[in-house]
Amino acid sequence: MKTLLAASVDPNNATEDGKTALKQSALHESLDIIEVLLAHGADVNHQDAFGRTALIFAVCPLAPYQYRRRITSFDGPPLWNAHIVQTLLCVGADPALCNALGQTALMLACMHHSVHTLDRLLAETSPQVLNARDATGSTALMFVLRRGPIVVEHLERLLSAGADPDGPDKSAATPLLLATLCTSLMAISTVLDYGAYPSPRGPYAIDAIDAQGRTALIAAFDSKCERCVSELISAGADVFVGWGDVDTEGN
Repeated sequence: MKTLLAASVDPNNATEDGKTALKQSALHESLDIIEVLLAHGADVNHQDAFGRTALIFAVCPLAPYQYRRRITSFDGPPLWNAHIVQTLLCVGADPALCNALGQTALMLACMHHSVHTLDRLLAETSPQVLNARDATGSTALMFVLRRGPIVVEHLERLLSAGADPDGPDKSAATPLLLATLCTSLMAISTVLDYGAYPSPRGPYAIDAIDAQGRTALIAAFDSKCERCVSELISAGADVFVGWGDVDTEGN
């Protein structure tokens, strides 16, 4: 690699779909090669045909089904991956850039267990990027709630950093509803601690209804999770709100 770069080979040469040596090195967690490429002018924010940057590739090894196969490094040392992410951020990697599905590196990082990688990204993430939405309207917070098992520590870090605890996705599912669908009492309690308290009925209330007509309480009943039902009722969920009873436009 050093020999090629010394011979003035462009480190930003890309394949037809836009993959560069830096992206491949980030995917395979090759920190030594990453540092050499960056020292020779590799573009840290170059995007391939699918919008992916080196930073996005760096978190992909920890997202087990990103490429429809379990990548072996998913269970690897989390600090090593965090160090690669930090190296890229230090030379100007932009956490606001997203792939063709509208997914940021932060969203993809929420799909794995490495709190160290999440911390590195949160330190460089603006409130706008923290609450950015992908093509389905999902935020990073929702990425945590849609994977299993839920890492409550991730939820707390995102919410304490300013993640929106109430905003729905394009199917009108709120973080509280997603937490309830996972029957995770800790996740429900954590989301309730930061929002979703009783308010005039509308899309951000505890009784918000999704596109399938479900409130968080209805989802808890359907899941036969008695503890979830008790937690929601104690927080003020309306037991009389049923299928189709809530005006999701807030009127």
